[in-house]
Amino acid sequence: MSNLARQIILDELIENSHVEKVEDVIFWALEKYYKDKNTNGSLVAYSIVQRIKDAENGDNDGFLNPVTVKEVFS
Repeated sequence: MSNLARQIILDELIENSHVEKVEDVIFWALEKYYKDKNTNGSLVAYSIVQRIKDAENGDNDGFLNPVTVKEVFS
């Protein structure tokens, strides 16, 4: 993914101006991808989904780069 693509995804997450929450759509897409595929990409998708679920359950805070995340979303 290009740097531009990352920037657009972050911009979409910040703006969140669609009928569905952007983070929900990304989560659903990742979940479907890891369930439907058997690739290295599906392993990445599974890992991200599990980190989100663990963080939402309070098992961990979910962040590998907490300072950067806080800066972007503050």
